[in-house]
Amino acid sequence: MTYTSLAEVWASTGYVRMDSCTASYEGPAPFEPTEDEARIISLAEPGVAPSEGLDAYLTALALCTRVSDEAASELFGRSSRQMLRAASELCPRAPQGRIIELWASGERAGDGESSVTSDGLVPGKFHLRKTPPEGCTWSVSASDGSTKANGGAAEGQSGIILEEKDVLASDKCGIWEKIE
Repeated sequence: MTYTSLAEVWASTGYVRMDSCTASYEGPAPFEPTEDEARIISLAEPGVAPSEGLDAYLTALALCTRVSDEAASELFGRSSRQMLRAASELCPRAPQGRIIELWASGERAGDGESSVTSDGLVPGKFHLRKTPPEGCTWSVSASDGSTKANGGAAEGQSGIILEEKDVLASDKCGIWEKIE
């Protein structure tokens, strides 16, 4: 399906079932961003000239569409905090605006490795948002590489504590969310 605006995407009857979105630009070349577009580009990719930031803008725009929870974990989890902040700024009133904000602030993480750093997760207590499928495993490592905690779905749903410089490694667990 092809849409020409975020409003059309959000009004679509298939909105909650979208697995992915690709944004594209149709207009004069070279791309000359508006003041608002240039601001989003500077948030998404600091140091990139706004006239060279079309891909960054389109990526932030694509993040503003609603995707399934399963797709969101991968999509938001592989996006930089800067890119997520840009998307959050671009579409704060989006139906999933608050969700993007949580990922941008470091209060959500998906499967893979996530570090508690200034550009990663924030310290605190996290838990699994939903009951994960069979095979969920996770571990928390300290900055020296030693294992601080590990477990499966039950322990993940109860909550884990993440401190500065910890690394959360998660497989088949879904979305982690800060609760305290």
